Amino acid sequence: MPFDAVDRATLFSGCIGRYTAELSHAKRHGGVTHDNATDGLTARQAFYVDLLIAVDLDARAAGYGLAAQAMTRAETQIAHKRLLRVAQIESDPARAAQARQNAQRLLAVCDAMAPV
Repeated sequence: MPFDAVDRATLFSGCIGRYTAELSHAKRHGGVTHDNATDGLTARQAFYVDLLIAVDLDARAAGYGLAAQAMTRAETQIAHKRLLRVAQIESDPARAAQARQNAQRLLAVCDAMAPV
């Protein structure tokens, strides 16, 4: 875990974006409205929201304000959605598998720190 408040806030914002993308993808493409899989994603997302709130004042004091946090979340969410989309619709099985592995690897970083 990074020691710098900006690095922590960046990491936490990114994880929020990744979980948002995963939830959106599960609901849109998996036909899921509410089940154990989305419950877990929602709980981990809420965990990172709490962590971001905890470091917010220090991060803002260091110049990483609310707008920057929101931008990180949005950019990460878009990038993660792109990976999930490629994994789902790519006609080249190797590219689809690579996108799926990248999405899983990036989400695993967030999962590793979340107790839920």
